[in-house]
Amino acid sequence: MSYFTNFVVTPSNPNASLAAKNLMCKIGSSYGSKIITGQMDLTWNDKVDMSKRIYKDTGKHSKLMGFDFMNYTQKKGDGHTQTKKAIAWHKAGGYVQFCWHWYVKGPNGNTAFYTFNDGQYASESARHGTDFKIPYNEETGVWDTFAPEYLELFKGMDIVVKELDKLQKKNIPVLWRPLHEASGGWFWWGNSGAKSFIALWKLMYHYFTDICGLNNLLWVWNGQSKDFYPGDDVVDFIGQDIYDTPRNYASQYEKFVEAVNYGDNPETAPKMVALTENGTIPSPERCKADGAMWAWFMTWNDVTQKPHITKEGNFWTGEFYNENKHKRDVYSSKYVITR
Repeated sequence: MSYFTNFVVTPSNPNASLAAKNLMCKIGSSYGSKIITGQMDLTWNDKVDMSKRIYKDTGKHSKLMGFDFMNYTQKKGDGHTQTKKAIAWHKAGGYVQFCWHWYVKGPNGNTAFYTFNDGQYASESARHGTDFKIPYNEETGVWDTFAPEYLELFKGMDIVVKELDKLQKKNIPVLWRPLHEASGGWFWWGNSGAKSFIALWKLMYHYFTDICGLNNLLWVWNGQSKDFYPGDDVVDFIGQDIYDTPRNYASQYEKFVEAVNYGDNPETAPKMVALTENGTIPSPERCKADGAMWAWFMTWNDVTQKPHITKEGNFWTGEFYNENKHKRDVYSSKYVITR
């Protein structure tokens, strides 16, 4: 069957701004024929400009840039100019996506976005993770509104609301991808269970749109499991994060189909599907041949300040994940959209 007919191009928010509606229509106009190029910014190191690295290696800019509110709830570190950078990116003709590695403080005293784990095989970061739990009773379906965790949720959301409102005032639509990779359980927002996650998604959706009036958002769900899907009425795009074998440029057709079927109505009204994080970049020609034309891809960022170093933590620079020729081929393909 074709996944590129009768797909949804109307935002789930009935009060969506004209800018948000137009962006969804623009993405829809190329869906199935071209893939929007995307690159994740390096949030935790302001000295690294990922867009310049792409331009230097390919002679072109990605159309979409991914930003992160990760450090906006922290008083120290880099990453506090993401909103400013997003405004500049939009002004230059690009699309804007935001995710949020959400730091919260748990009862164990640790402030983190990753889940606490002190097991035998736990990583060093997991041992410093948070044991924060979503204050939602999955048996009764009731929020504990008096819990300190409930107030903590709104404390964080209010910080992000202010930043998203700055973009709304500039008439900038945002592909908003919160609470990502929930089913893995390595982030606290997925570690409380699927029902709690869905309750949190809907709480955020309602608060951001109905209470705070953020109508510039297109909601990108990336829970990686149908059990965590909150419903077509609160989702605009479905995302899939794929970190495959380095230099494997396959289309990821099976994962594409899996993502389409996360939705409530995949046969009659499918949601557009995007590759919301990737290490290796699928070949656009293979995607076209296989019928796995992702709405966009979003290559993850680098760990080194110096460019052109091949190592596992560098997802763009060097040739660990993508050979230089492949990167040039992708950005010059007739099946992609660049800035």
